[in-house]
Amino acid sequence: IVVVIQQQPQQQQQQEQQQKDGDATTPDDDETTPAATTTAPSAMDEEAAIVTEAINELINETDTLRDIASASRAKAEREQKEREDAEEWRKNIDVTALQNQLLRIAASTDRGQYANSMEKEEVLRLVESLEATATEIAPHKPPSSSDDTTTPLLPPQLTGTWSLLYSTTQLFRSSPFFLAGRSTCRTPDQVKQYDWFCDMHRAALAISNI
Repeated sequence: IVVVIQQQPQQQQQQEQQQKDGDATTPDDDETTPAATTTAPSAMDEEAAIVTEAINELINETDTLRDIASASRAKAEREQKEREDAEEWRKNIDVTALQNQLLRIAASTDRGQYANSMEKEEVLRLVESLEATATEIAPHKPPSSSDDTTTPLLPPQLTGTWSLLYSTTQLFRSSPFFLAGRSTCRTPDQVKQYDWFCDMHRAALAISNI
């Protein structure tokens, strides 16, 4: 009996010591809990930052698209205004007067052979003015084959007999022979060589006028 009585306090002390040890470990477990809770706000903040950045990029893209649309609309309005101004100018210009001025210069300079720099600049200005008054020619589709005899080779605006009135180069270069020769040039050096040939040809025939 004595032994049993002596062992019971020892077991009780062991149990109390284990309970104390368990209580001593409890604060450590409690200390780990806040650590787990502190990671959650950082992850949420990171997600919020990503969402905010995406929203800002979307806003910037929207502003860019709005600017592009405004620029396109302004460009279209400007082009429309230019077309209207050109049409109004075309209605007021005297085409016959421009043609007569061009014909006078062509006749007085032997179709441009003896035109000086001022006369050449005036002819260029007259031609540009006449081009601005011309109506747009519809695209012409040539015959698809040699058997097609119904489709004209040239559009109606170009069909007819033409007379050379003015040229900025030697007049003989408008002949089919010299035009064919010029079409064979493929490089700048070939063009220069062909120009030299034409100059020599004109110098050899300087005793006559075309």
